[in-house]
Amino acid sequence: MVTLSNSSKSFVTTQPEWTLNGALLTHGEEAVARVAQGPFLWIEGAWEADVSILPVEVPEGMESIRLNVRVTPDTLRRWRDVGINPFIEARAQLKIHWQSAKAGRVDTLTLL
Repeated sequence: MVTLSNSSKSFVTTQPEWTLNGALLTHGEEAVARVAQGPFLWIEGAWEADVSILPVEVPEGMESIRLNVRVTPDTLRRWRDVGINPFIEARAQLKIHWQSAKAGRVDTLTLL
């Protein structure tokens, strides 16, 4: 457990219980990529995981994408308070990011 001492609403945050590992990204009804995710680690005030997006079948010009996915305790709390499924929301945001990501560059996606 980690306590955020610099927060006016100090609280204990726990590691996310969900993962994107094995999730499929689709184009229409067709699965075009699979997500491989490492464990969430506490880094500079947010939970962060290494993520790779791997094409299911490698069409011409499609390459794997690597990125860091970050989610803050505030985002996790907001999702919980309004009843958002974190897996579905994270996968949707990852798919949007993936559509404009460039291979060979490691981006950071902070989930909102």
